Amino acid sequence: MILAKKSDSIKVFAKRVICVIVLVALYFTVWSSVRGAVTTYTVLPQIELAKEYCNKTIYFEQSRPTSTVIHVYSERKLEYDTVYYTTPAGFYLLFGLIFILLFGAGTIYYKALLGYHLGFWVLSILVMLPGFCIHPIFLHLSGLGIAYLTPFVTFAIIIFLLSPNLSANFKKIKQNSELN
Repeated sequence: MILAKKSDSIKVFAKRVICVIVLVALYFTVWSSVRGAVTTYTVLPQIELAKEYCNKTIYFEQSRPTSTVIHVYSERKLEYDTVYYTTPAGFYLLFGLIFILLFGAGTIYYKALLGYHLGFWVLSILVMLPGFCIHPIFLHLSGLGIAYLTPFVTFAIIIFLLSPNLSANFKKIKQNSELN
């Protein structure tokens, strides 16, 4: 009986590893192409619109389909502001999904991770034109979100996944601090 349970757990783990391998293959083939296409058809046209309608001097360099370096001339500073745009839902999404798959977590973890990444992706696209035409702070906030907030949210989801008693531990710490 113990041998049967061990065999079942090995089968479950093997299925999870196969799912991770398929996920990684899909990420580097299909998903990277989707991210590149979204950048090509949403971000780059906004740069062209800003050049034409916002009277901005802008040029960009695209090192990869998902990464763009944008230079916006600041008339106030008389120099170019440089903004690095990387299409969201990249490595940290893959990293989080691998953990969720390997640990066999519930759907709430998938919803939280995918919801954040896709929501932030939409937000980062929506702030591009205001960033060019109104104030570059929109672009910088998007960049900060991509560089700092996305890893933070992904790691927070992984921490909650690995620590199911985390909420109870926080309550104990709070009760202990109130007693002292």
